[in-house]
Amino acid sequence: MIFCQFNKKISALDYIALSRTYGVSDDDLKEAKNKLARQAKWLASQEYISDVTGEIRTFLDFTMSANLSKRYPAEMWNRTNTISDFMLNHNHRIAFLTITLNGCFRRALNGDYSRFKSQDEKKLSPEFFEKKLKNEPCSIKDLVDLLNYQWLAFVKRFFSYLKGAKHFYIRAFEPHKDGVPHIHALISYPKEIHEKVLQAYKDIFNAPQNLKSTYLSKEQVKNGEINGFQWSINNPAGYVLKYINKSFINCLENKELNHQQAWYIKYKVRRFTTSRHQIPLWIYRKINFFKKDFYNLCLLKDHSDWFCEWDYSSQYFRLSNIKTTELINYENGVLEYSIQGKIIHRYEKKLPKKPQRQKIDLRTYDEKDKKPFGRWEGRKPINRMKDYEFLEYFKALAISNSPHYALCVNELIKRGMNKIFGIPDRQISLNNAVDDIDVFEYNYYLNK
Repeated sequence: MIFCQFNKKISALDYIALSRTYGVSDDDLKEAKNKLARQAKWLASQEYISDVTGEIRTFLDFTMSANLSKRYPAEMWNRTNTISDFMLNHNHRIAFLTITLNGCFRRALNGDYSRFKSQDEKKLSPEFFEKKLKNEPCSIKDLVDLLNYQWLAFVKRFFSYLKGAKHFYIRAFEPHKDGVPHIHALISYPKEIHEKVLQAYKDIFNAPQNLKSTYLSKEQVKNGEINGFQWSINNPAGYVLKYINKSFINCLENKELNHQQAWYIKYKVRRFTTSRHQIPLWIYRKINFFKKDFYNLCLLKDHSDWFCEWDYSSQYFRLSNIKTTELINYENGVLEYSIQGKIIHRYEKKLPKKPQRQKIDLRTYDEKDKKPFGRWEGRKPINRMKDYEFLEYFKALAISNSPHYALCVNELIKRGMNKIFGIPDRQISLNNAVDDIDVFEYNYYLNK
């Protein structure tokens, strides 16, 4: 045991946790910085030249990595504002959620599960429950996974109440000072299902600090609000955006990575997630150079004049206006934006050309390079060929005093097919292929 301030006894593991900010040591922070530096260096080394302008650009110029992209903050604000605007436009009830774990989970980091109650155990994932049975210490990542598991349980109940009604949410992780995670979320739903949604929250996220009303105003307490579920706050989108902004570097301000931001990198935590947008984000990222407003783009889905379809697996989408003939079409790597048949923007993704195989006499042998060519050029290794495939390949070879020919003979012997050609059961030395091949050359021609 170790004594800290006020003569309080703490375990060695607790002391290590307290000595780290957000559960991240200085070495962890250094490693996270090095990781980002290596990523940036590699992205900057990958260049391409525009066929139109001749401009040289790198992958770093258009990456959407949260900590490396100068465009990512603008997109993130655009997405958050778009969802919050849709929440307001549908006249939904908007609730701000804070989801924390019970204090017993901090003890679980040391393998102490003695304070777990039945209501805590009911909400455990199978993986976490197995660690509890074995009294194995859990990790910060285990707590992140557990919160994701509980959030999924909440969302399933939430969706069952909607019955096809519109819904939106934004969710962000944040670490406590000791690295233990908690969630901030913004959800919207029809007012008539409010009591069901609130009860689902109380059932699943039943840690005492979530259910208390200690930090609320008198009006909020009168409304029945609790610490973890509030619906009468002003600018709820601003609340959740504040926590999202903390999670990554704003490259526009050229700030360095700190312990809190390194927490997301070390424990592989997704910074924030949202409900599906009206128009998928992958489509917006392909056309945002001329359709910058994500909110108005999402409005097209509900507009009667617009026809919208897409398929992510084939990377296809088509957004067309029946009246104005405005068309945005992406298919087979070609993006076209036109109005009344006049092309405004056109982009073609060029794919690498497949090498053309030469059609040459199969028995021809390249004496210069000492290797067979023709339809076998670019072949896979002979030891990975099937028997029939290898047999056809060997028949196509011309006899030569080369190491490759000797290698094929050895493979033939290994597979027990050498008798077909009258080749003796004797491995050939690759270094002395010239002398060894002469031994069975006559028998080979006789059986050929």
